[in-house]
Amino acid sequence: MLKTEKDTAKHLAHDYFINGNILYCTHQALLTTESKTSSLIVGQNYVVTSTLIPYVEGVGENASFTEITSFAQMNQTHVLLADSHHGCIRSVNRKTNSTRHVAGLCKRVSWADELKDGDLQTSRFYIIGSITYHNHIIYAVESFKRRIRKIDLLQNSVKTLVDPNSLRQYDAPGTIVADYIRGQIFVSTYFGVAQIDATNNSFKYLTHGKERGDKVGHLKYSEWNGATAMTFVPNDTLVIADTLNSKIKIINLNTSKVSTWCFSYAKSKKNCSYIRSPKSFLVKDKRLYLSIDDTISMIDLPTWFTYESTVFVDDGLVYQETADTSAHTLSKSAGLCEIINPPTSVSRVDRECAWN
Repeated sequence: MLKTEKDTAKHLAHDYFINGNILYCTHQALLTTESKTSSLIVGQNYVVTSTLIPYVEGVGENASFTEITSFAQMNQTHVLLADSHHGCIRSVNRKTNSTRHVAGLCKRVSWADELKDGDLQTSRFYIIGSITYHNHIIYAVESFKRRIRKIDLLQNSVKTLVDPNSLRQYDAPGTIVADYIRGQIFVSTYFGVAQIDATNNSFKYLTHGKERGDKVGHLKYSEWNGATAMTFVPNDTLVIADTLNSKIKIINLNTSKVSTWCFSYAKSKKNCSYIRSPKSFLVKDKRLYLSIDDTISMIDLPTWFTYESTVFVDDGLVYQETADTSAHTLSKSAGLCEIINPPTSVSRVDRECAWN
């Protein structure tokens, strides 16, 4: 268990820059941790009322954020951050610990503000929640406005991909994650799970439920009550917090089967800690890491849960991080690179990776 300085770890991920570490964000900082020791990358690692914080690009502690709700790693050296109450996306260069603007106005947001698509500089967002990144595109969730925006870094454009008309009544998107190999984007919603095909931008529900419930079995007929935190594991598995049911559920995308693995009132039976609305999940070293309140906790994965590697994309190539707990090595995988058809044009690498 790792304490996070009386702050909440809002998002967890494998650290691509320091292999073997966990990258996480709190309200106003991005940090990396090894074992029980954390190191600040950018921001201030303490809670300040967001209305008092100005928009400042800078290096290390000199950069400031209103509230970091999520991040996505473009490659080994650059991280995208959602600065929620400034309504913008910013990037961090891990080599220099410096920040810069990517998209949005980076001005204090208001409910009365009119959302605006357009180019990266003039587009207007409301409070940005979860983000993910795939193939030069950022997918950003605005739960309060019931929207998902597509931010294309190559085309210098922001478009509304999912709006309230695409969603079921009273439903809203929550956490968004990417399957880098198949080009699929998954979204947790209040009543279940949806999918975005990154190749044609189509949006569809994977669950039929339109009311609160608690049913496992076939994914299509499963019922949920506040699906929130979610992570994708490269064995075609989604691990999701069914928050108001106080359960962790696992979706096998190959079989379309939903299983209940962990629930708060049977921790002795399932070897699980009390859930208390986890903010984020991470599968690492045969354990599930959870951000809960001001701690990062971990619980052993069930024996039937297997995975081989964590996959991430760097400069158009796919790498694999071995699941061996004794050594975390990176290796190029030619087979996986063939699957995603990495671009031959240098322009993409320049636009994605040549951030100052």
